[in-house]
Amino acid sequence: MFAKDTFKNKHILVTGGRSGIGFQIAKDFLELGANVIIASRKEKPLAEAAEKLANFGTVLHKACDIRKTEDIKQLANFIKEKYGCLDVLVNNAEVNFLH
Repeated sequence: MFAKDTFKNKHILVTGGRSGIGFQIAKDFLELGANVIIASRKEKPLAEAAEKLANFGTVLHKACDIRKTEDIKQLANFIKEKYGCLDVLVNNAEVNFLH
């Protein structure tokens, strides 16, 4: 449907990218030439997902709980350090706020 280099040199963040729909979205962007960062709360399964996705392109991962302001700041700094900017955000993370 799209050319393989449609997203070449574009930097994509997929929150909730460890599994399910987020994982597939990350894979699709990788196959279209993007540099992808996946974020999720748990480091170990996130690293395992990144290892699988590395078969399709350049992928980085960063543990982040988007309910925590400090985690979001650290993720933003990580992106700035690695790529300088972000072109696309896929906000796929599920958040449950308990009252």
